[in-house]
Amino acid sequence: MKSNIVPLRHLEAPAVQTEALYSLQASLGMNECRNVIERAVFELSDRLWLLQKALHDAEMKEVKRIARSLVAISAQIGLTEFSLVASDLADCIARGDIVSIGAVSARLIRVGERSLFLAVQFPEITG
Repeated sequence: MKSNIVPLRHLEAPAVQTEALYSLQASLGMNECRNVIERAVFELSDRLWLLQKALHDAEMKEVKRIARSLVAISAQIGLTEFSLVASDLADCIARGDIVSIGAVSARLIRVGERSLFLAVQFPEITG
């Protein structure tokens, strides 16, 4: 018996704007750049956790607020895809698009995890 179920793999390629990271590194130096990136990554990971909690509790106003804060912080350190998906989530909430909120928030978590991992590795790669 052949199954009609096809498993889908969720592979997200995080976009990191390396120019922004190189600029940050050039203006701050390697050690301070590393500190700034690490602080931003910790802040973003904390907010991702808060976002997941707010989604679980169906607090859409809080989800929208957190998503907007993710946009601002991630854009500052060159995490373009993460910033775009966070903005998409805030837009879905503003439209009241419940179906899209679930899909986009799941994508945000996937992109966020990979983006944060790449951001933390950046100073090591370039140093």
